[in-house]
Parts: sequence; structure tokens; C-alpha cells
Amino acid sequence: MRHWITSFRLLTKAPNITRLRRFGRGVKPLHRAIWGHLRPAVLDDLGLKPALDSLGQGVAARTGLHIAVEGTLGRRLSREIETVIYRSVQEALTNVAKHARATRVWIDFERHPQQIRCTVRDDGIGFDVRATLTMRGRRGLGLLSIQERVAEVEGNAAITSAPGQGTALCLTIPWQNEKVLPGPDQA
Repeated sequence: MRHWITSFRLLTKAPNITRLRRFGRGVKPLHRAIWGHLRPAVLDDLGLKPALDSLGQGVAARTGLHIAVEGTLGRRLSREIETVIYRSVQEALTNVAKHARATRVWIDFERHPQQIRCTVRDDGIGFDVRATLTMRGRRGLGLLSIQERVAEVEGNAAITSAPGQGTALCLTIPWQNEKVLPGPDQA
């Protein structure tokens, strides 16, 4: 990290802005890698529902979106599953804010005997899912990262949308009783 800071200081003093832009492109993947592996403290402290409430409130304050978070999970999920759901919802909200032109977002989650289901829906302009996912180099990287992240825990991320119809992202993640953490009140 020290090397990056030193390099940045040298580049900002250099008159060649092209070198600075190249440096920025090199930092972006590093930033994404670090960000993707960090676990928000609110997940550890309070659990998934309060973490999603907090995330929704923060995004709503920055964007003006009306965000509702509904659902109960009972006992805590594994750290890995909580993090996957949190980061996937975070990416979905980023996509809504950037692209959807939505006014409302609903985040619903529920626990079934063998799986957790979390759905993020918006009332935005929608999009052609197939076309977006095939444009790998230009768009759809957020959606692909959600799918990859959910697949790491043997889950599925289904995206439903059409122009003018809004978008729904449904995460379905297998769950086994032995992979739970005590809740804040059960510790």
C-alpha cells in the first residue's frame, strides 16, 4: 500500500496526466478486490436485517430513492452467506441508482426450510437482460459479479427485467441448519 501512495504522490507532481490516468486504472482492480473481501461491521454487530436497513437508509439519503426492507430470518446465517447477500444487495442498489431511473426499491427476504431467498425490485425503466449480460466489456459487470458471488455459495441469482417494466433480482441461496450463527440476542 505504501508503494501505491508513493507512486500516487510522484504522479500527481508529474506534468503528464496520461501517466496519472494509467495509475488510476491500475488502482481500480485493487480497490474492488479489497472492497469485495471486507465485511461490514454492522453485519457482525447486528445481523443481516439491520445491516440491510442501514444500507437502504444510506442509499436513500444519497439518491432520494424510497427503499423498503422487509422480512425476517430468525437465527443468524453463516458469515459467508450474510456477506454474499449484503454485497449483492449493495451492488443491486448501486445499479438501481446508476441506471434504473427508479423512485422505489423493495428488498424482501425470507427463510425457507432449505434456502434463503432475497429479492431486490425497482420501479425503474428496466432493461434487456440478455443484451446487457452479453456486453461483458462495457456493461453488466455488476450483474455478473452478483451472479459469481452467489454461485460461490452454491446459490442462484435470477434477473428479470424488460424495458419499461422495472427490474427484479432474486437471490436463492441454499441453507443448512448447521451453518448458523447465534443472533445478537442469542450470543
